[in-house]
Amino acid sequence: RKGADASVEYYGARTEEYLGEADRIKTPLLVHLGEEDEYISKAAQGAIIAALKDNPSAQVFTYPGCRHAFARHRGIHYDQASAPPANRRTAAFFGSGWKRVGVVVLSDHTGQAA
Repeated sequence: RKGADASVEYYGARTEEYLGEADRIKTPLLVHLGEEDEYISKAAQGAIIAALKDNPSAQVFTYPGCRHAFARHRGIHYDQASAPPANRRTAAFFGSGWKRVGVVVLSDHTGQAA
């Protein structure tokens, strides 16, 4: 929880348990959340987004219809539409000097595009 120059989190189950520490995040953090992740409730996803939205070091992307491990190549829940953009965002994040994009919600959690 400390010492990293930058961090990327894919499908961070139990992240909501540590949101009290969110204001102490000072190094770049990129978070990928599958909106249908069976290990991260909708309430937890909302709490993660809310806790990080004003942190200039953090950016969050959500992926509609995606379950846990949606970007794990050859995984049971691999999503061909969402995995490549998530992985491109991660590669760009590490290659960019970590410029903040902000919180990006790709849908409003009702199935409608935001």
